[in-house]
Amino acid sequence: MSQEEIKEIADKLIKNSNESTAFFGIVEENQNFFLQANKDGLRLFSAELLYASVNDNESKIWGINNEWFDSSALEINYIELIDTERNNISGDLPDSKGLQIFQKIGCSIVGILMAIFIIVGAIMTVKTIVNWL
Repeated sequence: MSQEEIKEIADKLIKNSNESTAFFGIVEENQNFFLQANKDGLRLFSAELLYASVNDNESKIWGINNEWFDSSALEINYIELIDTERNNISGDLPDSKGLQIFQKIGCSIVGILMAIFIIVGAIMTVKTIVNWL
């Protein structure tokens, strides 16, 4: 599909939607997020996604600043395009390496403290037994 065809589809979606009654929001309930939208809101959001997919800006960011978009539980201000395939995206969060290092250091410190407590406890037990004799 060419960029012009995609833009045509997005234009048709907007033309066939009523922006004054449209609603699209992301809602959280019991730590589960879901979309809450009417048909016009879905069409307008779909148009935004289509426009973002053919965005020619160097920044690769498409802003979402519309009155019909209500991000009550999760705020989404823009769509960022990335030039990679799904298989190349790591499942780890960007800060996870720092967190992993912190966890390793923390576990090492706890392990060392446990070893010291065991050794001191053993020495104290032997001293107590020797004093009883």
